[in-house]
Amino acid sequence: MQLFIDNARQAGVGGAEIIVSAWDETSYSATNKTVDRRSQRSGLTAAGTVFLTDGRSGTFKIKSTTKRALTKALNGAIESAKGTKLDECSAFCLADKMDISERGMGVLDPRYKYLDNDTREELADINTDAAERVGNIEYIKSTYTDRLTHRAYMSTNGVKAISASTLYNYDLTVKLLGHAATLTSSNVGRAFAHIGTIPFGNELTQRLTRITNKVSLPNSEPLPLVLTPRAMGWLIDAISPAFSPQIDEKESFLSRLDDGVLGNKALHVIDDPALPGGVKTRTFDDRGVPPTAIAIVLEGKANALMQSPESAADAETIPTGHLLNRKLSPSNLLLRAGNRSRTQMLSEVPNSLEIDHFDGKLNLKTGKVKASGPALLLSKGQQLGCAGEVSVEIEIWTLFKAIREIASNQERHGSVDSATVLLDVIPYTISS
Repeated sequence: MQLFIDNARQAGVGGAEIIVSAWDETSYSATNKTVDRRSQRSGLTAAGTVFLTDGRSGTFKIKSTTKRALTKALNGAIESAKGTKLDECSAFCLADKMDISERGMGVLDPRYKYLDNDTREELADINTDAAERVGNIEYIKSTYTDRLTHRAYMSTNGVKAISASTLYNYDLTVKLLGHAATLTSSNVGRAFAHIGTIPFGNELTQRLTRITNKVSLPNSEPLPLVLTPRAMGWLIDAISPAFSPQIDEKESFLSRLDDGVLGNKALHVIDDPALPGGVKTRTFDDRGVPPTAIAIVLEGKANALMQSPESAADAETIPTGHLLNRKLSPSNLLLRAGNRSRTQMLSEVPNSLEIDHFDGKLNLKTGKVKASGPALLLSKGQQLGCAGEVSVEIEIWTLFKAIREIASNQERHGSVDSATVLLDVIPYTISS
């Protein structure tokens, strides 16, 4: 890396930067019909940008850091830059030199170096008598993956940064004996303890039991919907890519909002790439920018955007550390929890339908949500059984404006910290 920066300076360019990422991955997978399968992979990429003195720039991405490869990449980026249009943005679009530290971020698991393949295989194995069935549950498929990633960044602005991080994933699919329905949980964490000690099978058993226990609706009147932290987290994750200046304003549903209002004033969402232990926490982004938390939704209104060095210069603000693979990408998302517990909140609601999880999509251009999920009939918050599959087709701002209250039971699902949300009655259909 230092060679690349030295050569860039000697070439007389206005500025240059390079980031190198190297990773090692081990995974195990198993089904109830086949033996465990193990795979080990590794990879390395080097990417960066060269800025000419007149403002033009060229990028590169290679899979080697040899002297020859880096020299070729530098020369290729310079030639590429010469063929681009002039731009006012010059080397000042390189990140300024700022303090970068891994301390307190919790992205590297100290146990990782002590893990052995027997431990990994034991977690993934579902073909033993002890693990195949628990009560009336049957394990169908499991996949375990861990990855160790090293990243290093350097620029002609004097920025130097390195980081090491671990990420663990464990997916499990189960079914109940006598039922065709299956349910899958995807679990991710920075530490092995997060996925190695939690009985995900028990949680899936309880959820699947509730979903397959059918009940009838008390009457034909529409009921208010209750979104579990998992279902609400899905919606928050779905809207987050819209908060990027890289998306043309006409291509984003944010431009359709009336005075920027996205929902009830209780809706407050933070995007925090510096969240300790967060699965999308990073010490710096691909441009050498340390992470900055932003309130993408502030008391119901669309608020801050993710910023790259270029977009920040245009907006006369600071970059936020969200640029990955040349794209502004959301990080850890946090929905501000309410003051009352789920029990307190729902005890005042005679009947409601609680969505276990959502499957579907959000159109980032129109803002329309098309999603469905199993709905549990609740009586003052007590679960009676599954009333069927609820489907919604609605603009996201209409759904969020229907928020009556947010509970205090914040839970983490993937990269989203969310809570139970009670909605006023919105249009939906339900099928058994």
